[in-house]
Amino acid sequence: MFTARWLLALAVILAVACTTGCAPRIHVVSQMAPNPIAKTSSFKVEELVFEDLHIGAKTDTEYVGSFKKGTTPEQWSDDKGAIVSAFAVGFSDEQDEIIAKDGGEFVVKATCKFIEPGWFAGISNGAARVKVHVKILRQGGELVDEIEIEGQAVTADKRSRLRAAGYEAGTFLAKYLKKRAKQHV
Repeated sequence: MFTARWLLALAVILAVACTTGCAPRIHVVSQMAPNPIAKTSSFKVEELVFEDLHIGAKTDTEYVGSFKKGTTPEQWSDDKGAIVSAFAVGFSDEQDEIIAKDGGEFVVKATCKFIEPGWFAGISNGAARVKVHVKILRQGGELVDEIEIEGQAVTADKRSRLRAAGYEAGTFLAKYLKKRAKQHV
């Protein structure tokens, strides 16, 4: 039989799980002060690129070299392409208030440096994680903000996990820009 103490402990555990797992994973490296990003600011968001990429503990080259029979480098290239596309769609879906256009007053450069493909084995699974380093620059190249974001996803299929994690990272970028625009005074 459950006592009040057990129910309280369960409520606390659930509250902690929901608040820590649901919040956007955004780490601010630096922010310009005063904040130059306003609600009317426009952004040129460049395509996500891969640089010094690590997959788990392996470099991209080591990861490709460790493929088992039936997996090809072309499939991995397609998976990375799916992350790029999903990141762009995630940003686009979330950016409702953000003016994204060529020639915007700010340039957003996103670089993926780490991927954890995750795994799915029925009741045991690990999330795919896509970590993206983002620099927001003025048109002249002056650094405005620098952040690190991480998208995560758990699904049965590896490609779906990677795509969903990339999508989530894109939504986090848009949420960050909207938050910064609201902070402008």
